[in-house]
Amino acid sequence: LKAAVVGQIRVGAHGWKGPHDDALDIAAVRLSIELNGKIIEDYPGDVRGPSALVLSFLPDGNPIHSVWAWRSLSDEPFLITIYRPAVRSWSADFRTRQP
Repeated sequence: LKAAVVGQIRVGAHGWKGPHDDALDIAAVRLSIELNGKIIEDYPGDVRGPSALVLSFLPDGNPIHSVWAWRSLSDEPFLITIYRPAVRSWSADFRTRQP
């Protein structure tokens, strides 16, 4: 997680869509990851490289999910997407997907 908040990151096209659609500030998301981010799902075999779903909370208490990949060639964090999790799709703590 530290790699996602320190230094440069790469952002894919879909990574820019979430912040735009949900009115999110990537700097605020990075700070929320530094302060309280937790990996809640791990995707070691992802085609984009090992990746993980991270849950963090903005200063106003709103939950944020972000998916990050680490590319082995550059070891640079790659932001796949950021979104506000839908209450109906997640458990009350936003850590577990609802069936």
